[in-house]
Amino acid sequence: ESDVISRIKLALRTDAASTVTTKVYTNGSSTASSTQTLTTAGAGFSIPTTLRPNVRNARMWKLETSWASTGGDAGVEGIIVEGDSSGITI
Repeated sequence: ESDVISRIKLALRTDAASTVTTKVYTNGSSTASSTQTLTTAGAGFSIPTTLRPNVRNARMWKLETSWASTGGDAGVEGIIVEGDSSGITI
């Protein structure tokens, strides 16, 4: 089996310039396999730079994205996770 998370694309609404932290947890672990940060320029809708975590052996995974809000309109509009997988059973 080869399960790889190679790219993460975020679409965000922020209410101020923020540092966004994205963590990938794999295979039931409580320790992040990858932690990446990026900075948004200011308030509003943004699609920041694509993250490239290069996480391998991610047969089961979860994603956590967080940033500070000043109490205004902020949230996740969308997340796209790209990678390669083999050995899938449906």
